[in-house]
Amino acid sequence: MPLEPTPAWSADDIAAHCRRYGLTLPAPMLARMHELSANVTRTGLAIPRQPVKDNEPALVFAMPTPTPR
Repeated sequence: MPLEPTPAWSADDIAAHCRRYGLTLPAPMLARMHELSANVTRTGLAIPRQPVKDNEPALVFAMPTPTPR
């Protein structure tokens, strides 16, 4: 089964992401993160997600209203 192309993370994207979350990493670690980014993205996209909540039976079916006797 061929894999779909994954969005490429540039080294600048990874550095900006680390800065955003307060991570100060040495250059070798940033380079390693860049090497792993395609596999991590591909793995994350392969994880099954919960279907849209709008399709749950509780929201699709309406309970009948009781009729007075």
